[in-house]
Amino acid sequence: MEVIQEIQQPDALEKILDVWITKMPLVTELEKLKLFCLAFLSIFSNNPILLERFPAIMQNISDTLFEVMREDDETNDYANNPNEASETKPVKYCDSLVFIDEYDLDTSMISYATDDFDYKTYHYDRCRQLALKDPVHKIALPQYIEWQLNNLRTQLGDEAYQHLMRSVYPAVLERFSQFVNLQITFPIN
Repeated sequence: MEVIQEIQQPDALEKILDVWITKMPLVTELEKLKLFCLAFLSIFSNNPILLERFPAIMQNISDTLFEVMREDDETNDYANNPNEASETKPVKYCDSLVFIDEYDLDTSMISYATDDFDYKTYHYDRCRQLALKDPVHKIALPQYIEWQLNNLRTQLGDEAYQHLMRSVYPAVLERFSQFVNLQITFPIN
């Protein structure tokens, strides 16, 4: 943000954000969408330019979050107790792009490091290690959203945060609330 302020154009940040917000829905690769979300979340602050665009930013993040999340296989395994009704247990979700370990990387549907290689090489191992350190595959999006929104709430104060969250479309807040504790004190609907 300091670099943008050094540029002689006073509305550089506004232009960059507007293009970013407008073009983000055109991105189809899930990893890139999540990376954009992580970037948006990392610049959340009490900057008036960002706060003005907050509803649109939250819309983009919500759309990506909804695509990234999947039911957690481990917590939703009803095979252990088939008599237990599915309504009694809440459905748990997890970030489908997060790799817990190397086994998770090898068995994932995402062919991040393995598509280009017919056999294992030094380069293959390097790509695997990069995939395990990649923020897209390391950071769980719902927890990062909660953390950054909590930081924003601390910066703004609770009353201003509640007011800001009211500016977000109710449908977006409802989608968020499936995965993230938004810490809002007003009814969503």
